[in-house]
Amino acid sequence: MIIKRKQHWYLDVVINGVRYREALHTTDGRKAKELEKDRIAAIKAGKGISKRGREFARMPFGEAADVFIEERKGQVSERTTRLERERLKQLRAHFGTGR
Repeated sequence: MIIKRKQHWYLDVVINGVRYREALHTTDGRKAKELEKDRIAAIKAGKGISKRGREFARMPFGEAADVFIEERKGQVSERTTRLERERLKQLRAHFGTGR
């Protein structure tokens, strides 16, 4: 299914119990339908699925949080990084170190 938000089109589909929601990067409805068909075919063929995403999803919470903070360091200020680390303390305590 494609969804229009403001002027842009997005893909929202469930394939084999996994939900895929992503931008189609177009404002043309006809092109969005073509892109939807192409993307669904690619997903069903096993292409374009992020292996990194699967690995990230299987990480313990604490390790995933560390990866998230490290990846954001170049995008946000040092103060934001410190604030996020502080906020993660409660979540780490709740989820623990195991899976």
